[in-house]
Amino acid sequence: LIENITPEFMKNYQDICIEILSLNDNIKILPESHQLLAQMKGTVNVFSPLLRKSMADSLIHLSMLYKDNPAVADEIVGKVCKGSIERWKSIAPFVMELAEASPSVFLDKFEELLNTSTIEELQLLVNASKGSMENFGAYTSILFALELLSWEEKHLEKVTNILFKLIPVWNNIPNNVA
Repeated sequence: LIENITPEFMKNYQDICIEILSLNDNIKILPESHQLLAQMKGTVNVFSPLLRKSMADSLIHLSMLYKDNPAVADEIVGKVCKGSIERWKSIAPFVMELAEASPSVFLDKFEELLNTSTIEELQLLVNASKGSMENFGAYTSILFALELLSWEEKHLEKVTNILFKLIPVWNNIPNNVA
């Protein structure tokens, strides 16, 4: 099967992945109190959450298939994870898949977010987590992704540094969330 994957096919796949996974989730970027009724009030997403999660999952398979040349998965993850708090809230449902597909790029992009965001902005990731046990919030999903990557020794130092940078955010977590 792999011999049938042409460079043109990979370029098309890459473009489609970036387009679909980079879209902000119109519901997740709403305040928590508005998310439950968002669809009934007409707020919908262009692509289903299942499609987006499945596409992110396919990146893991792609990265395993091309272990010696991770450029395609790295570029997709780099473009999808580049951006604002809203982007990270939008990719929360499949952030673990992105981290597993391209660990180094994922860590670089999250560290970039930490370095360019205020504590108040980062607090929005935590606030998005309150009461979201059914699909977890952005903050919880990111912590799970960091934990997943920390098991690999080559990523442990970077994950630890990121966790240290998150301490000011943790200090602002309300007691009922932590």
